[in-house]
Amino acid sequence: MALYRPRQMAPSGTCRIAGQPLKLYRIALEGAPLPDLAAARALAEARLPREIEEEGGAEGPGLLLLHAGEGGVWLLLMWWAHGDILCRRLLRAETPAGPFVPHDSRALMACVWELAVIDHERRAWIRHMMTARPDPDGWAADFLEGLH
Repeated sequence: MALYRPRQMAPSGTCRIAGQPLKLYRIALEGAPLPDLAAARALAEARLPREIEEEGGAEGPGLLLLHAGEGGVWLLLMWWAHGDILCRRLLRAETPAGPFVPHDSRALMACVWELAVIDHERRAWIRHMMTARPDPDGWAADFLEGLH
């Protein structure tokens, strides 16, 4: 097992896909450039509407996480459904330009760096959205940033 080394977490704004707001995140190896989002975003625009519909809709915002790691580029598409369940699709490519190949048939979920973002987003969802007065703008502004 390799030693843990922090990686750069870079919030990259928000967008709307299938009517749902998504936070955009990029992760890169320390000292490496951040991956370009263009191909990942195009794939999300093509795939997410169907995925969300098949799951019965989305309860609110989600995220697109693009991670340029040592073994390729990983794309995680996530959205909240049924009020409190985080849905995920996992894809992989050799470069950020793609093509991205689905990995949902494998038991993989997320690596330790991606889990840092997922943990933050879980806490942000509870803090901003699972309250008596949901605050989507507060959620949209609440990003994880820096080395983690």
